[in-house]
Amino acid sequence: NLSAAEVELKIGICYMHLNDYKNSLICFDNFCSNYPNESSGYYYRANVYNLNNNSAKAINDLNKAIELNSNKPQHFLMR
Repeated sequence: NLSAAEVELKIGICYMHLNDYKNSLICFDNFCSNYPNESSGYYYRANVYNLNNNSAKAINDLNKAIELNSNKPQHFLMR
């Protein structure tokens, strides 16, 4: 069974893959607010910012993701 946090994150990922960045950002914003110590929300939100050519916000979120969890190489690769 998935937790509420996992469901919220997966819905945001689905929106991102559907190119619905507005709703994807809403999901990831909520996730980051509700789970501020979880790096995944920042990583995925950075992906959406990057897709929207907002590199400054993407880098800020990637830095936060790395700060929270430096064991995930994808955080560094995207930055």
